[in-house]
Amino acid sequence: KEEGLLVGQKSVTLLRSFNLRHGAKVADDTLSYRLLNAPVDGPAKGEAIGPVLEDVKRKYYEKMGWDPETSKPLPKTLDKLNLGYVKSDFHCD
Repeated sequence: KEEGLLVGQKSVTLLRSFNLRHGAKVADDTLSYRLLNAPVDGPAKGEAIGPVLEDVKRKYYEKMGWDPETSKPLPKTLDKLNLGYVKSDFHCD
């Protein structure tokens, strides 16, 4: 199980690194208007994801071992996942 989780984290971190290298920004991590705003009817009527999305994103970045403000993978995370060669993309030591 542990190995599978590490492989998943490594894959997602490598994908994130690629996207950041090619211009992705934290602001790009968002949802559509329909999902951000409260439904007008149904069991979730009046409840919106929008107000809490930024906090949820920061917590996700932290859990992944990324900088919570920039979403860049932290050097220790890259080392743990044997992705040290990616550090130079983010000017890490």
